[in-house]
Amino acid sequence: MYRDGDLCISKDNLDRLFGKIEARVYTTFELIEEYQGFKAVNKGKSVSESWNASFARILKKYSLDYPHIIEQVRSKEQIILDDIPTTTSSWEIF
Repeated sequence: MYRDGDLCISKDNLDRLFGKIEARVYTTFELIEEYQGFKAVNKGKSVSESWNASFARILKKYSLDYPHIIEQVRSKEQIILDDIPTTTSSWEIF
């Protein structure tokens, strides 16, 4: 089980996620959309305290355990998501 703040995601759920998507580079937001089935935007929360940031920190922990599956290739990239400036990481899925 991977935990960050209130968010808990099982290894099995992450394994299923990475087993169903194609190998390429994804942003954290794209991986969240693949995981949940919809786009998630945290309005009214600081970037570091958002559910999205917790998801990224869980991805980082998982990537350290399974570097042959996922690797963080960029972090703190400035992007615009739904007309809101934010940051994201990029992850290579193998």
